[in-house]
Parts: sequence; C-alpha cells; structure tokens
Amino acid sequence: MIFESLIKIYKYVRLNREMKKRGFACLIVGLLVIFTLNFSSALGIMPAIKEFNFEPGKRITITYTIISENPSMPLQAYLEGDFAEYASLSKESFVGGGTFTLTINLPKEWDKPGRNRLVVGVRELQKQEEAPIGVSVDIRGVVYINVPYPGKYIEAILNIPNCNSGDEIPLELKLINRGKETLALNIEANFYSKNRELVYHTNFEPRTMESGEEKTLRKMIDTKDFSPGDYSVEVAIDYSGEKKIVNKTLRVGSLSSGIKNFTQRIESGGLKKYFIDVESLWNDYITKVYADVNVSNSSYSMVFRTPPTDLPAWEERRLEGYIDTTGMEGEYNSEITAYFEDKNITVNGKLLVYKKSEISDKLIFIIGGLIAVLIVGVVVYYATKKFAKQGKRK
Repeated sequence: MIFESLIKIYKYVRLNREMKKRGFACLIVGLLVIFTLNFSSALGIMPAIKEFNFEPGKRITITYTIISENPSMPLQAYLEGDFAEYASLSKESFVGGGTFTLTINLPKEWDKPGRNRLVVGVRELQKQEEAPIGVSVDIRGVVYINVPYPGKYIEAILNIPNCNSGDEIPLELKLINRGKETLALNIEANFYSKNRELVYHTNFEPRTMESGEEKTLRKMIDTKDFSPGDYSVEVAIDYSGEKKIVNKTLRVGSLSSGIKNFTQRIESGGLKKYFIDVESLWNDYITKVYADVNVSNSSYSMVFRTPPTDLPAWEERRLEGYIDTTGMEGEYNSEITAYFEDKNITVNGKLLVYKKSEISDKLIFIIGGLIAVLIVGVVVYYATKKFAKQGKRK
C-alpha cells in the first residue's frame, strides 16, 4: 500500500512543474501523511479466524464486527477464495464500521481435500478528492474448512517440554482424523539416548476416532532415571493398519554449566580483555554466574574475577574480565573456575602472551612503499610514451 502511494506521489510531482522544484519535500510530506493516515485509519475485523470441518449440505453462519476509528469512512466487505461461490454476506457497504453476517451453504461434494481457505475482507473506499496520497486500508478474516481426505489420513503433533533430571513432565499428542474413515488407534512412545539405546517405553490406551474428530492424549513421564543429556522421543501411531511416526528432541538438564571456549592468545602490554564462553545445561534461569581465572608459570601468578551475569536455560553467555599483561611474555598455565548457584566447574588450559612484532610493521611499510613506487613508475612510463608520440607527429 505505502509503495503504491509513493508511486502516485512521484507521478503527481512529475506532472506539476511547480511541484517538481520541491519534489523531495513533497515526498517527505507525503510519507508523513501516509503514516498519519495509516495510524488514524485503524481498521479491524472480529473474529479474525474461524475453523470448521466439512459436512455435506451444512449451513454455517458467522457474525462479524468491523471496528474503525474513522466514523465517516465508507467501507466495503467482500469474499474470495475457497467456497466463495457458496457464501454470501448480509451487508456489503458500511460507513465507519458495523456488523454483518456471513452465510456458507456447503455443497454436497467438494473435490479439494485438506484445509480450504475462505477470505472475508473489508476495505476502505478512498474518496477521489483525497488522491494522490490517499491510502486504502484492507483487513481480512479467514474461515478454514477442513475437507476430509479419501481413505485413511491422520495428523499428529507431539509436544514435550525440556526438563531437569527428576522432573515429572507431560507428554502430549494431538491427533486429528483428516480422512473419511473411522480409525482404530494403537500408540506407543519410546525414548532413546544419543546412541539409540532405549531408555523408556510407554503405551497409550487403544481408541477409535471418527472422521474429523480431534483428540489430545496426555501421559506424565517421570525422568528420575534419566541422565542429563538429549533424548529422541518417538511416538509410533498404528491406525487401522497404517503407521505414522512423530518425533521430538527432549533435553534433560542438570544444575551445571559448561565452559565452551576461553582466551588462549593475547598481546602483551597493559590491560587486555579476557573472555570465557559458558553454556547452561540447566532447564531453569541461573543468576550471578561468574568465573575466577588464575594465570601462572614457574615465576609468576595472577588471579582475577569476571563480573557476574545471568544465564538463561540452555543458552550461552560470554564472561569478560581484564588481565594486566605488563612485563608478561611466553606461555602460561590458565585455570578457570566458573561458579553458578552452589556449584562450580574448573578447566585448565594455556595462555600465550606475545609481543607485537616490529618486523611485521616494517614489512608492511616496505611492501606499501614498493607498491607506491611501482604505481608511480607505471604512470611515468605511459606519460613519457604519450609525449614521445606527440613529438614525432610534430
């Protein structure tokens, strides 16, 4: 909408010589007017989404309300999409809002299985005198009509939350019979470790589902025997001889944090930044995570602490501190201890402190000088050649 209005502004400026002189200013003013109109011409429709299952010959009625902040704005309602030819509106023209009823008389047959989409739209009718910068707002509600597939067809959505070891968590399975046949269901759930070892197994009670029926199955899972780590949850659904498998990853946490990376090379000379990347292996928020760092060799030792930070569940954060590298050079041992809640973890590594090479700076200077000399030489060569040709012609 905005881009179309800008094009209108541009065309209008081109046709008017006086406006051409102030074209840029007009575009800016136009933009401000557009955004003002969009803001002041708020338009809404309720309900925004409705959903039904297809039933041959069924009559569906929905009452809509149009909400407009401009009481004098003329509005028009319209239909488009699937089943539009079987739908009608009780009223199509409005001023400043109102209500109307949508009626859908479903046919006895429909040859497009799946989720069909009917749009119920309302648009502003911009007055002609408001051109060229009038903006027409268009809002839409949607009616979904689910037409069953021939034979057997089931949709399944698996949900299971991450947890900490020992928590009891819900395993939820949402099922929708999208086919025309009644289904007999047998369902089992298996939990596998990373190496595909079966850790936990459970069954749901057998049941049947009619065409178009929806069910949400729920089982509580006790994770007291689960070690911290990632698990693959696979639910196998046998429906009247057909089979469907849905899966999801479950993360079981423990109150710990991993150190993923830390500074291993640093330039000597004054205060330098030192970083430590930590990762939460816990399913809850951890507050005030910090680290102590001990850098030492046979004749030197320094300890510093990073400022604390909060660590959201399963996320990474960077701890940063500063080390005084004055007089340091060579390889040092580094011992990093990260603290979180009432626990800590320690890792050991190496830190190389190096001096900035003067040779590299000189080398860069020399190479730069050579390039400059080469460029000058090429310019002089071609200039001499050009003057020589001009002298011969004379």
